[in-house]
Amino acid sequence: MLDCLERLITTLTSMGMRIHDRDGILLFSREQNVRGVMFWDADGLWHVGYPSTTDGTPTATLSTPHQDVALRWLICRIANRYREKQKWRYLLPLRNIPGFANGWTAEQTSEQTITTTIKATGRLIRPASTPVDMSMITTFPHAPELAALSHLMHLAPDQVLDAYLTPNGEPLNHLLEHGNPIATMGQDFQHLTQARGGRTIPREDGFIFPNTYSDWVPHFYIEDGCWRFGHTERGEKRPAEILSTDRDIVLRWIALELLNIVRSNKGWPSILTYKTNPTLLPGWQVQKLYDHYQHSNHGRLISPDNIHLPMVMRTVFPRHENLNTLSHLIPLTLAQEINSLLVEDGGNLHDHLTREESS
Repeated sequence: MLDCLERLITTLTSMGMRIHDRDGILLFSREQNVRGVMFWDADGLWHVGYPSTTDGTPTATLSTPHQDVALRWLICRIANRYREKQKWRYLLPLRNIPGFANGWTAEQTSEQTITTTIKATGRLIRPASTPVDMSMITTFPHAPELAALSHLMHLAPDQVLDAYLTPNGEPLNHLLEHGNPIATMGQDFQHLTQARGGRTIPREDGFIFPNTYSDWVPHFYIEDGCWRFGHTERGEKRPAEILSTDRDIVLRWIALELLNIVRSNKGWPSILTYKTNPTLLPGWQVQKLYDHYQHSNHGRLISPDNIHLPMVMRTVFPRHENLNTLSHLIPLTLAQEINSLLVEDGGNLHDHLTREESS
């Protein structure tokens, strides 16, 4: 199986990808602003992960005593970069996983926690109901990473690599992405991107919304089971300003930002910006979230019927203006919000128009 790893390394370096060996820990670089993928063995386990955002130390997202399981996941996480360079369709892109392979399921193996992120660990359950000896960071109930891996478990790592290095993806050609990647995200996302105009660049795990007037670039992506949105400037790694297991919660925030730019270009008043000084919608509450440092600039919303939304948002306490703003969007469907932002009077969000100060 190490021959498979060598073949992967040779293929990726031949197309210009940088791969570093840090004392036995392999680091596969990815596109700008995206953390690389790490592969290493320690303490009898094989690990796939990435450098931590604080000091670059390896952070495992998959740990298993089975090298073949780890290799399958490594290939899945990095080999679409080769397909990008060849201008081939993505194979099993993480942003569009078609559920679990037939007969496969997942088992949650730790409590799902919410601090500055949302995460749990889980493992695959074979069709014969036996568990795979592994631990993967994801979120439940959908466990998208485990679902993706389930589609590769019937093949040897060499066969998985062959599929990624073949234009039609055989024998995984049924997992090729067909059609417009934007369309696979649903009608609301299509409407949002069409109304915004400009380019929307698909990536294996999400989308980039570049612009021509700033180096401040928005990123929408899925990582460790959560949909995330954040901005980068030049070479910095993409952050998560908001994340959720519910894609539409994140898209509500994205729609507000991107379509307020459209409103500005039309000369219309903005909606729910800092100028309106939004307060928390009556009945809603805010929960401050702490990590192990016991300080926080993260929080989440609690609905009037005491549902703790599966989301984390960066904001500044004690005013938590971002969460205040989001509380006015959640009661609307995503379609209602988009339609409101695309009419001059603000539709359902009319009460939150920025008013011109009288002279």
